[in-house]
Amino acid sequence: MRPEAESHFGCACVGATERHPETHRQESQLSDAETRVKRRYFRHRLRGCNAFAYPDPVTRRPALLLVAAALAVLEALGLVVMAVLGLTNVSTMSTTTAGFFIVFAAALGLCAVALVRLSSWARAPIVLTQLIALGLAWDARDNLAVAIPLVVVAVAALVCVFAPSSLEALAPNE
Repeated sequence: MRPEAESHFGCACVGATERHPETHRQESQLSDAETRVKRRYFRHRLRGCNAFAYPDPVTRRPALLLVAAALAVLEALGLVVMAVLGLTNVSTMSTTTAGFFIVFAAALGLCAVALVRLSSWARAPIVLTQLIALGLAWDARDNLAVAIPLVVVAVAALVCVFAPSSLEALAPNE
């Protein structure tokens, strides 16, 4: 590979920057959305270059978005624990409540996976869950051992979801 043929991403096609300069941008100018990266990659391949010119989409996910997904998984695990603890008192009400917690935990886990996959639809259920958690924390304000962790996790998740890098990653395609 000739040094003059290399671009910022190590593209080995001859005259890469002259033939298709719009696909050889600086890494800081690339969008974080996985579909945009894939689209640019395929456009690059269609122009005759066999090198993978763009970073792996997995590494382009914002860290704060991954933190928000991890917090959603943590909340889902908390719901499963609440469901198991609710089943210790066997009654119709505790069984239906435990069933609701399990279904809600599964939905929250699905939203966390979708958030990691950069699906913009997952943002709304995650935000709604955090708002519900803040309401529950307000209701449990007399018991600080419950209220403080609820507030900390909910606020941290909201900050992570609404961070500019997360919003850009979840933005719909142009």
